[in-house]
Amino acid sequence: MNKLSEWTRRDRIPAWILLALLLAGCQPQADETEARSAFRSALQAQLSDQPRPVVDFYAERGHRPLWLHLDRGWLGGAGWTDQANELLDAIETAETHGLPRARYTPQALQTRLADPPPDAASARAEAEWALTERYLRLASDYSRGRFDDDAQTSAWHIARPSFSAAAALQALTEAGVTDALAAMPPQSDLYARLRDARPQLLRIIQDGGWPTIEAQGLIQPDDRHPAVPALRKRLIIAGDLAATHARDETAEDAALYDKTTVDAFIRFQRRHGIEADGIIGEEARSMLNYTATQRLEQVDANLERLRWLPRTLGDDRIMVNIAAYTLEAYRDGQASLSMPVIVGEEQHQTPAFDDRLEYVEINPYWTVPNSIIVNEMAPKIADDPQYLADRNMIVQADWPLDAEIIDPATIDWSSYSRADARFPHVLRQKPGPDNALGRIKFMFPNQFSIYLHERRPSTCSKKPTGHSATAAFEWLNPWRWRTSSSPTPMAGIASALPRPSSRPNTPAWICPTRTGCPFSSTTAPLGQMPTVCCIFDRTATSATPA
Repeated sequence: MNKLSEWTRRDRIPAWILLALLLAGCQPQADETEARSAFRSALQAQLSDQPRPVVDFYAERGHRPLWLHLDRGWLGGAGWTDQANELLDAIETAETHGLPRARYTPQALQTRLADPPPDAASARAEAEWALTERYLRLASDYSRGRFDDDAQTSAWHIARPSFSAAAALQALTEAGVTDALAAMPPQSDLYARLRDARPQLLRIIQDGGWPTIEAQGLIQPDDRHPAVPALRKRLIIAGDLAATHARDETAEDAALYDKTTVDAFIRFQRRHGIEADGIIGEEARSMLNYTATQRLEQVDANLERLRWLPRTLGDDRIMVNIAAYTLEAYRDGQASLSMPVIVGEEQHQTPAFDDRLEYVEINPYWTVPNSIIVNEMAPKIADDPQYLADRNMIVQADWPLDAEIIDPATIDWSSYSRADARFPHVLRQKPGPDNALGRIKFMFPNQFSIYLHERRPSTCSKKPTGHSATAAFEWLNPWRWRTSSSPTPMAGIASALPRPSSRPNTPAWICPTRTGCPFSSTTAPLGQMPTVCCIFDRTATSATPA
């Protein structure tokens, strides 16, 4: 009797069980080696026309799969990895970032993951790439936004963040799907606030939205108007008015525009960047009647455009929010200055771009752009020979700035009173109390001839509004800005330094939100304009639903 027989008889283990165990340890291993080899060849073929970073990534890992197990084990076939189910969960939550789930086909992925991976090597390779492609699409959308833009046909001129497929895949292998994707969107407070606003807006939409305010003319404080109950409900839904202030609409004073409701509406006005006077007029009704669905689209649009910005803006920077008519200056990463600004109207749109603040000018000249000369000034000069003299303006033959001064009476101004005209000389306003640029101009030379400058309070309206004469930003109170080398206000050094240097290489960020575009994100992709949808307005930076 051989030793095997003696051993099985002694330990009472049937020989056929021992043989099965031996085969289980040998045959699957051979099958798995063959399966891995077949998968490797199939995946190489599957990736043959894919981007080089993806091909190199899989080559470096020996074409081992990310999303499925090839090893059979004792009790069954190949299965999906935990990463695959994490990816499905990540896609399900993409809409919390304003990204449409359908873009990543979650239903097809869910169906695929409900069954074991296919047996054929080519089908497995196709499944592996299908999941990788979804992950990379989601990672790219988080990293730089899902829309492409063309600076030649849009007002967006800020370099988009780059996306590295190799880096995204490496992050996946090191951190897992959830953590890798969490690090890719903007980490700013504004992005977080907008994300936090979405659930509240969704609840409002699911509950039927908010009422519209049907009214004509003005509703003044202490007026009685049948639209007041709807206004009160609108303000309660938005959170501007406490729910305890709700009234019985049949009550005698239900239509009274009382002080508590006025105060709540003033809060609404301030949040929306309109004059906080408590009076309900056309502009206020337009803001009130913006639907909750439109507000949600607006939040999603702003989430998208925040993804367009570089992830690092610089600790020392100036940011102008075009839509909100506000400027904020940051030093060492902290907002140290905030003020209103005036920007171009829709027909003179201010582009979104970034540049470096290089210097300031004290008591600057204003060189009038050709568009303003031909569209606004030339007809007035033709009718009024004293127009230029009254405004302390001169005409120079050409550049440089010491060129010959021309008598404006020798110019046929009527010939330049059309939009397609090109004024051949240089029209400038000399420094002085009436200079359009005020006493100071902050310069970050750029292709758009945009700069920051002072606007005299006496010439400003009560609130920031578009100014058709210039697309330049008008810095209402630049004297509060302080230099990096001294705490002395600019007003204190203006007389001592004819051209003081501001903080060298401080980024002057011209920020993205703005009003007006010719299409909706629900019907057209970005390309013509920098916005995702046409509802950017002065509430664009507010994360609290309107």
